This record gives sequence, C-alpha cells and structure tokens, in this order.
Amino acid sequence: MEEKGQKKNNKILILVTGILCIIFLISMFLTYKNEWSQAMQEPWAVYTYQDRMGERLYYKLNDDEIVSQDIKMASKQITGISLYMKYKNLDGLASIKVKLIDKNTKRILKMWNFSMENSMDGFVNFYFEKGCKVKQDKLYTIKIEASGIGNQVIELQRAGITKTSMTDGMEINEEKHNYAFAYRTLNGDCTSLKYIFCVFVLTIITTFIGVVICIMKNKKLQIIFIVAAMGLGVAYMFMISPFVVPDEASHFATCYAESSVLMGKEVCDENTGEVIADIDAADYLIREEIPTKNTYVRYIKGVCGKTENVIAKKTLLRTPLSMKNIGYIPQVIGISVARVFHMNSEQLLYMGRLFALIWYCFIMYWAIKLIPEWKMILWIIGLCPMTLQQVVSYNYDSVLLGITFFLVAYILFLKFDKDKITKRDIIIIGISVFGIASIKFVYLPLVGIALLIPKEKFDGMKKKCLISALICVIGVGGILITNLATMTHIVTTGADSGTTAIGNELTYFSMASFIHQPKEVIKVFYRTFEFSTSGYIESMLAAPLGWIDLGMPSLVILGLVVLLMLCWQKKNVNVKFNWKEKIWLIFIGIMIIFLVMLSLMIDCTYVGSRTILGIQGRYFLPILSVLLIATQTNKLTLQTNQIEKYEPIILIAIQAYAIWYVTMTVVCR
Repeated sequence: MEEKGQKKNNKILILVTGILCIIFLISMFLTYKNEWSQAMQEPWAVYTYQDRMGERLYYKLNDDEIVSQDIKMASKQITGISLYMKYKNLDGLASIKVKLIDKNTKRILKMWNFSMENSMDGFVNFYFEKGCKVKQDKLYTIKIEASGIGNQVIELQRAGITKTSMTDGMEINEEKHNYAFAYRTLNGDCTSLKYIFCVFVLTIITTFIGVVICIMKNKKLQIIFIVAAMGLGVAYMFMISPFVVPDEASHFATCYAESSVLMGKEVCDENTGEVIADIDAADYLIREEIPTKNTYVRYIKGVCGKTENVIAKKTLLRTPLSMKNIGYIPQVIGISVARVFHMNSEQLLYMGRLFALIWYCFIMYWAIKLIPEWKMILWIIGLCPMTLQQVVSYNYDSVLLGITFFLVAYILFLKFDKDKITKRDIIIIGISVFGIASIKFVYLPLVGIALLIPKEKFDGMKKKCLISALICVIGVGGILITNLATMTHIVTTGADSGTTAIGNELTYFSMASFIHQPKEVIKVFYRTFEFSTSGYIESMLAAPLGWIDLGMPSLVILGLVVLLMLCWQKKNVNVKFNWKEKIWLIFIGIMIIFLVMLSLMIDCTYVGSRTILGIQGRYFLPILSVLLIATQTNKLTLQTNQIEKYEPIILIAIQAYAIWYVTMTVVCR
C-alpha cells in the first residue's frame, strides 16, 4: 500500500511540476517574441555615460557654438555613438554637425550632418557604415556644432563627473566646464540577449527537474536545498548583474585588495590609498548600478570570452572599506583563482560571485541537516529572493547570513539532539560567534539561544557558566579586533559632539541623545515602526531588489508569506519550547531589532528626521527563523504533512515568476 501511495504521490508531483514548467515556458516564449526580440534589434551600448538618478539637467545649444568633449573608448571597435538630446517644436531649419576625432592623430573618423525636424527626448544614434577600429583607453573627441537654431530649444543632457568617469568634462568654445554631456558608444546590436535568455530558461527548468527527482528519490532536504540554491543562484547571478546589489562596488574593491594581498601584489596607491587594479577589474570603471539590456549583453558576452577588457593598463578603483573581516573570504578566493587563470573582467566578477554561492550552499547544507524540526522554515528563508540577491554578490552577507542560520541551527541541535556538549561543539560555536562579531556584531545576541541548553549537557552549571563566559570573550574579541574604530566613532560622533554632515546644517543622533533627548529618540523609534513595518517585511523577503529599482509583483510576496505560514503552523512538532523559552527567543529577536535600529539611528539619522534612516528589511533576515520558531503553537495547526512535499516546487515556481518579471523589466530599458 505504501508503495502504491508513493507512486501516486510521485505522479501528482510530476503532473504539478509539468504544469508549472509549461506555464513558465509559455510566459518566457511570449516575452521572447515581444520584449526580448525587440530589445535584440536595438544597438548595444558598450558604455553609457549618463546620470540615471536625481534631477536631469540640460545644456542649451546656441548658434555658432562649438561643444566638444574628450572621451575614452571602452572597446577596440565601435559602430556608432549616441547623444542624449531634447528638442521640440522645431521649424525644420535647425541642424547639428557631429564629428568624432582621434585626439592623438587629429583625424576625423566620421562626420554626421543631422537635420532636426521632429520632437525628441532621448538618445540620438549616429552610425558608421561599417565598424570603426579604435584604441581602447585612448582619447577621442566628440565635437558638436549647431546652426539654424534661432529661438528654438535644442538641449544636451548633462552628467556629473566622477573619479572613474571615462571623460573629464565638456568644453564650450574651448572653455572647460565641470560637467559633461551624456553619451554612449555603440558596438553592434543586442542579439546576444538570446544567450542570457537561454540561461534563465535552462536554470529554472533544470532546477524544477532536479528538485523533483530528489523528492521522488526521498533525498534529504539539505540535498534538495543545494540543487535548488545552485540553480536559482546561477539565475540570480545573471539576473542581478554585478554592481547592481547595493554597495557592491565598494565590496568588490575591498575583495580585490584582499586578493592582491593574498597574491603578493601591489594593493593600494601610496598617495591616494585607492586599490590598484589590473585590467581584469576594469568593469568597475563602466559599472551600471541600474541594469539595462546593455548590461546583460556585456556580461553574457564577457562570460563567453567575447569582450575585451576596457582598459589596457593598471588603474585605480577606490579606497577599500576599512573594516577587514572574514565575510569576504569566498569572494577573495574566487577573484584570486580568476587572476591566476588570467580571466577577463566579466569572468573574474562572476568567479567571485560563484565562490560566494558555493560557500553559502555548503554552510546551509549543514544548517538544514542539523536543525532538529524546523528544516523547511530555514529552507524557504534561505531561498527567498532577497536572500539570494545578497548571497550571490560581493556583499559580506553571503557569509554573514550563512553563519547566522548555521549558528541558530547548531544551537538547536545541541539543545534537542545532542546528549553531551564536547570541545568540538564549543570550538564550532566560538568560530561562528567570532565570524558574526567581525562582520556585524548586532547579531551576537543570537548566541544567547545557547543559554536554553540544559546544564546537564555541560556536566553542571559551573561548566556551563565558564563556557558561556568564554564565548562572550570570543565575541568581544572579534568586536575589538575588527570594529574598534567604528565603535569609537559611534560614541564620539553625533549630537553630543555637534558633528554635522551637510554644510553644518544636519546634526546626527549619538548615544548621548538617549540621555539629553529621550522623548525625541522614543518618538523616532515608534514612528519608524508605525510607517515602515510593512515595507521592512516586503524588503526582507523579496522587494525591491538592486538599488530599489527592481520591483517585485505582490503575488511573489504573498506566495512567500503563505509558504512561511504553512511551515510555521506545521502539525506534529516533535520538539518544543516551553513558554519561558519562547519568551527568551522573542526577547533575543527584539534585542537584535533594537540594535539594528540603534546602529542606523546613530550612523544615518539626523535630529529632526521622522523615522530612522537607512534600515533595510534584509537586516532582519538572520532573526526571521528565530521569531517564527518562538511564536509557533500547536493550538492553531494546519494539516501540512502532504503539502510539505510540494513546498519546494511552489517556491521554485514563485522564483520563476520573479525571474520572469525582473528580466522582462530589465530588457525593456
């Protein structure tokens, strides 16, 4: 009977998965026929120089005026250039002459005469008849001359200048200005999008099939997690391009510096303190923090080895982050491997991300294997869109999230499944605590769960107290080694010292504010909960991704919440906490929430702000499982034993929907 029941369940599982795969393929096919196909016909912008955020400023062209700008080429060939122009209500008499000149030889590569008749607000493309060979990292000049303008308005969009810009600003009648005009260099079209489209389809279908096979063969949940995490992780690596994750550029520069230390190479410039990079890190110079179809084309071409590095010599990136911790170890190893094998810039970026994903799969394998009862809760949290975004990036969250999930799982394993606490257990907890302390010490209260382990497993209360003290010393040591400078800044900076941020107008909160302004502090804390709780829940699970520019359908959030609720109210829990232990777990969660808010109140929030600034929902991921476990009750239970087999498939379906939505959004840009 059991065998027949198993076969029946497997048939239902295959049927459900097949239907979900067909729906996904139909959606992707329709998107390919419409959005993707249209995007493939558009020119590929090798490099785009434009301010994408903030107010857009323009420069008005005038008759008999010459506007020029020196630019560096980011490739060895171009098929055209683009200028962002805005004009309307023209009488057909206005025209501009655009020249591209080799600054070294003074040779005019191409001259275009452009008559302006219709209204326009966007990039105007100027093409070569054939591809034009250029020298990467060398200077070329775009020269613009307007005529017949009169009272008409023709404007170039302006863009700011940064240290890594591929231009040093525009000239008007040979007079230098401290801003530039927006432009693009083109090289062919975007037909390579079809390859990244195939990556998304293959990874999702392969993940569906792999997970179904594992379930049918009754594989352990930790094995199923690795299959799902690797498949979805690879899809996320390409869906969320390098530098799109918040602050990834800073983390990459820090990882590259640590790789140089490991390989015995030059690390930082003696004068500026900026990271010295070989040509294999040049994508940093042309990074796009808001992804477009051009971003996808660059990285899929680069991974396939079909692009050149954008510079021909060493360059400077930025100063590395001052905080050195173990959170970068996987990425540093990945970068170092790529440098040893002389990979190009795009391959190097993805190698670091891949090693971060492999580390995360390794640590989560053990976390899910060891946690006694709440495996599916950890499984789903570990594969949420926001979690995957962080663990496939250069952010130290790939290590931090893995360690915090593992620490909670290991302590629960010791409480419920282990008979005696050994030296190995103490070493494992000590290493985990040191890792958390060196990355973000606000999560250290998680180790307080260990106080729930019965004293008998330590051979008495005295030994338990000694071990607890030792773990505390390890945590404090980790904080002092890696965060002493930051802590000093927190204590001495802010309202107490009168430090201001912008023109001596904004005064920031400090620890002293709790003494001198207690009512203001309480009000800001309360209003933060009042205004932002729902947003924190959404951003903790899935949206928005990237620099808050990749939204997510509400159905994705709803699906994740429903899955977590099913796991939360699972019936027949074999191991339980008593009410006192649950209160302690909730207290730990509240303490961490308070510490997160406190740190950002001091670091980012000015006196007078309505809420605490800088808080992101993902900061609460490490405590989500703890709060769900603590609030679990058998008084309100759902019959989920049969549903549990389908939960991994449902999660993959939710992720497939998310990937479909985000990729469609990006290719339409």
